[in-house]
Amino acid sequence: MHFASLFALLMGAASAVESFLLPEGPPPNVNRPICGSPDPSASTLNLTRYLAEQERQRRIAGHLVQRTPIIIDTWFHVVAGGRNKTQGFVSNQTVMNQLDRLNEDFAPHGISFKHSGTTHTVEPKWSVWKVDRETATMPKSFFNLQEMPMRRHLRKGTYTTLNVFILEDFEYKVEGLCYPPRDVVGVSGMSSIDVSMTTYEIFWMDGCLIDHRTLPGSGSRSSLFSQRTGATLSHEVGHWLGLFHPFQSGCDEPNDFIDDTAAQRWPFIDCDEEQSDSCPFQEGNDPVHNLMGYAPDEFTVGQQERMHNIWESLRQPLHGLDPSKMFEDDD
Repeated sequence: MHFASLFALLMGAASAVESFLLPEGPPPNVNRPICGSPDPSASTLNLTRYLAEQERQRRIAGHLVQRTPIIIDTWFHVVAGGRNKTQGFVSNQTVMNQLDRLNEDFAPHGISFKHSGTTHTVEPKWSVWKVDRETATMPKSFFNLQEMPMRRHLRKGTYTTLNVFILEDFEYKVEGLCYPPRDVVGVSGMSSIDVSMTTYEIFWMDGCLIDHRTLPGSGSRSSLFSQRTGATLSHEVGHWLGLFHPFQSGCDEPNDFIDDTAAQRWPFIDCDEEQSDSCPFQEGNDPVHNLMGYAPDEFTVGQQERMHNIWESLRQPLHGLDPSKMFEDDD
C-alpha cells in the first residue's frame, strides 16, 4: 500500500474514533453571557491564513522581528437610556478604571491605550443592542436605523483609533462585540480586498460595543468573565486587533490560526479546569487562562505576534488618512 493511501486510511480511522470519543451534549456554563462578535469573513480568513504562514516561516528561519510598541488612541462613548447608573450612565472614573484594566492586560505585549476622550449621550433608541432571538443576530433594521446613526454621530478618529461604545444593555445574553479589521484597500499586499461590507460600512462599524455592567464595579450581571470584571473589553479588543476565538472551528483545523493556543471544542471552559482537554486528539490542553477563550488572564506569545502583525498590515498604514475621503458612502 502506498504511504499516501495508508496515511489517508489512518487519518480516517482516527477521525472516526475522535468523533466517537468527543464529549456529547451542550458545552459547560451554556447559560453564561456570550461574545457577539461576528464570524470572520472569507477574505478575513484568507488574510489571516496568509499572515499565519508568514509568522511560521519567520519562526522556522529564526528571524525574530523586533516590534515597535503600539500606542492606540482610545475614545469611550457612554450611550445610556437615562441619567441613572442603572440606565448605563457610568461615571468618568468608571471609564478610567476600564482603561486601566485594558492597559493591564495588553501592556505585557507591547500595546497600550491612550485616553483621547469620553462622551456621554442619553438616547434610548441607541442604548439597547437589539438581537433577533430566532437567529441570534442583529436585525438589519437595527443596523440601518439605530446602530449606524449612533456610530456616525459618535465615532472619532481614523482606522487606528479604538472607539468603545458602552451601552445600557444587550439582548440575548450578548455582553459585547467587536468587528475585526478588514483589508479594505489591499494594504496587506494581497490581491483580495474585502467585499463582504462596503468601505463605508467597514469604517463606521469599526470599534467595540460592550454592556456597561461589564466595567469594573458597574453591576452584578453574570459576566463572561465573572471572576474579573473589565476583562470583557480586553477580549473584544483582541478581536479588534485580529484575534479569533480558540474555539473558532472547534476541534477542526485551522481554528484560530495560532500555533500556541490549543484547539478548544467549547467556548465555556472554567479557569479551574486546569487539565481540561475538549479536543483529546489535538495537541495540548484547553487554553483555560486565555482571554480569547472566555478566561480572564492572558494572551500567548503567538497572539501577541498576530496582534502586532495585524496592526502593521491593516491599521497602521491607514493612520492619518481622512476617513471622510477614504471611506465614502458606496452606492
